[in-house]
Amino acid sequence: MEDVTINYLSLFAAAITAVVLGLIWYSPLVFGRQWMAASGMTPEKMEARKKHASFGLIGGFLCQIITAYVLVHFAILFDVATVPQALAFAFWAWLGFTAATSLHAVFWEGKPALYWAINAGYQLATFGAMSLILALWR
Repeated sequence: MEDVTINYLSLFAAAITAVVLGLIWYSPLVFGRQWMAASGMTPEKMEARKKHASFGLIGGFLCQIITAYVLVHFAILFDVATVPQALAFAFWAWLGFTAATSLHAVFWEGKPALYWAINAGYQLATFGAMSLILALWR
């Protein structure tokens, strides 16, 4: 296995970008209302969750750090260094590791396809943004 030198500043930037993208993606101005309806979330449940918002943000950020850490390893090992390469890399990583596996929520948990599409779309956008940052800012 090759030694991988990681730019931790780009890794941190990729994780922050993913969190900010999530805050926008799931806001009422973008897909928040549709996601709430598809997931069965009510305004009352959302209000109750606000008490633990910092836990969600910190936990989400740590998950994004892990995702960025794994993506940067693959991007370096596959020598992803251009915009088209980064976007293709993001798409294939998303398709194999997120899109396909997250469909279980539809097949086994009875979640609506819209629920999957909103969440999977966010993951695709996140993988794309992260891959661009990690591949181009070494």
